[in-house]
Amino acid sequence: MLKNRLYRSLSCFLILSGVVLTQAQEVNRLSPPPEPKTAQSLMEGAFIDVNVPPYVESDYEIEQLVSDVLIKGGASGDCAGAGVSNVTISPNQPVADETRAWGFFNKGTTNFPFEAGIVLVSGKAKETGNTLVTQTMSNSPGSGGDADLTNAIGEASLNDAVALEFDFVPTSPKVKFRYILASEEYTGSFPCSFDDGFALLLKKQGDLNYQNLAVLPNNAGPVKVTNIHGPIPGDVCPPINEQYYAGNNDQNIETNFNGRTVPLTAEADVIPGETYHFKLVLADASDTLYDIGVFLEAGSFDIGLALVDTSGVQLPDELTICEGYSVDISSSVDAENVNYQWSLDGVDIPGATGPTYTASEAGIYSLTVTVDGSQCPAEAEIKVNVISGPQSNFDPISGIICDNEGTIVLDAGAPPAGQNYTYSWSTGANSQTITVDQGGIYTVDIDNGVCTETFSTEVKKAEYPVIKDVQYDDSGMLTITAENNGPGDLEYSIDAGQTWQDSNIFNPVDSNIDIDIVVRVKETNCDTPVPFYTFRMINSFSPNEDGSNDVLDCTKISTYKNFSIVVIDKYGKTIFKADGKDYYGTKIWDGRFQGKLLPTDSYWYRLVYQHPINKKMKVKTGWILLKNIKK
Repeated sequence: MLKNRLYRSLSCFLILSGVVLTQAQEVNRLSPPPEPKTAQSLMEGAFIDVNVPPYVESDYEIEQLVSDVLIKGGASGDCAGAGVSNVTISPNQPVADETRAWGFFNKGTTNFPFEAGIVLVSGKAKETGNTLVTQTMSNSPGSGGDADLTNAIGEASLNDAVALEFDFVPTSPKVKFRYILASEEYTGSFPCSFDDGFALLLKKQGDLNYQNLAVLPNNAGPVKVTNIHGPIPGDVCPPINEQYYAGNNDQNIETNFNGRTVPLTAEADVIPGETYHFKLVLADASDTLYDIGVFLEAGSFDIGLALVDTSGVQLPDELTICEGYSVDISSSVDAENVNYQWSLDGVDIPGATGPTYTASEAGIYSLTVTVDGSQCPAEAEIKVNVISGPQSNFDPISGIICDNEGTIVLDAGAPPAGQNYTYSWSTGANSQTITVDQGGIYTVDIDNGVCTETFSTEVKKAEYPVIKDVQYDDSGMLTITAENNGPGDLEYSIDAGQTWQDSNIFNPVDSNIDIDIVVRVKETNCDTPVPFYTFRMINSFSPNEDGSNDVLDCTKISTYKNFSIVVIDKYGKTIFKADGKDYYGTKIWDGRFQGKLLPTDSYWYRLVYQHPINKKMKVKTGWILLKNIKK
């Protein structure tokens, strides 16, 4: 067969003693040169470990390798391997055979993408790692081709086929696992012609045809050397699906293959509780040279139970919710022939026997699922943490403000230790605090990364107070009557806002002085000012020109509307008049009548004016003593 093999990718060729000559290069396929030794390949730990101590898995029979290494989601103890049966390997080489084509690998100290798993190779499994193999791996397990693989990858001339097969019963609606294809065919221009390949074949019990799961994403074709490679020396053929090719193994480390793919994932939808047959098969194409291998990641073949959210997306091993919230945890298996039992921290939850449980407490939630007729349940668990939800120090009313006059700072509150908050205000701001200058209801959404709470506060719109009345009596007590048609309490000042008090009564206040009354809504700029004169009618005066209490002066109140004053003697004779129109020419009585100083006596007066604030007419009457005392 070797003498008859042609280098099919070249239009011009010459076969001479097994040497293929091309325009691009000279390749001796029958007697390839030794693999180069590099500084890296000679270092200890440069290669993965395959079928060697100290790994107990190296001595596992193929059944145990599948059930304990490849499978994830199976049970343990007496149920180990439950759901997996009829495991076979072809060719059927025993564990003691040092040249067997299958086995266990561990990445050791290398950077190989998979920690551990099962390796299948169209040659000797041990040669795929451990130490540098200086000759190209071109071993043969003594097997022929495989019709199922031919159908899957479209290559009729296959040799050295190795197949791992088993039946399994999934407890999850999806099966998947990860793998890497590696080959010695990644040499020269061989990837242009030699269809060494691999298939992952699945069919349900009773079905006739397999489904090949080893297909590149976006229907990019089967997993074989000619369909996944980089640039070829001499441009014999263009790269194809290069994004899935990890590159040539120029340093000769990790494995003894000349190149490999990146980790690939195969998956399929299945029916929980049904029996399926799986066949993993690879082979060389055209001849028995240049071995091909596949590495199956440990634990990546998942046929077990998964916990998912309500949309079917698998949940992480641990999740966090806020106090007062809950989370729905669902089984990936939801079928009539399945029984469920949920538990919290190892204790069964009474009545929790459905495919979904709503968790609101912290702890480890476990689900045990048993398919009818099976004594071996599947189990899955998830840890739920509960943290305090976002908090705000808002009061229902954060303050009172006059629109466009003054500001108020609203503080949504800082997060507790160990948490971070993000803020989203109804104003569009994203800070912890905002400054507002208008009344209204303000809301903020606070997110701690787990949940979001909405808080609101109101900034009341204040109204300007209305001063309805100011009364000042002869005792010196001043009383302010003000009306507040908005929120908030009032405060009062009679010194233009220098000092404030809650009471509307001031006592004592000096008489006959100008004061500046201000009434405002507390903690706002909503204030109403009004000037006021503390008028008190004197009961006596002495026009002796000593500069003290010489006259009756009505000038201040003469500006009040409807002001008038009349002074008469005890005989009813009018001796002084004044009004706001200056009709009588003066608002000051100096104790004279017609230019003559009147004698000491008591005189009757009648004073009328409109109150400057409450607008009511004010009438004051009484006696005033005129003391005609010479100096």
